[in-house]
Amino acid sequence: MYGVSTEQEQQNLYYELGYSHGMQRAKGMEKSAEPDTKNLLLKKRYRKGYRDGWDSVQPTKKAQPSSELPKKDQ
Repeated sequence: MYGVSTEQEQQNLYYELGYSHGMQRAKGMEKSAEPDTKNLLLKKRYRKGYRDGWDSVQPTKKAQPSSELPKKDQ
């Protein structure tokens, strides 16, 4: 229902807002409040943008295969 009735432009605005909030938070700035909406699609777009913004600032982490992970002493 939300995907059909929500304009693409509005979805992009929520994503971009989340992206900028995520970047600011990752840089140590004060957390901005999540926009108040009952539209679940817009909440999802905001959170996706927030996570992408957060990840864009974090140092690149390479995933190691499980065989290369350090092993604990048994």
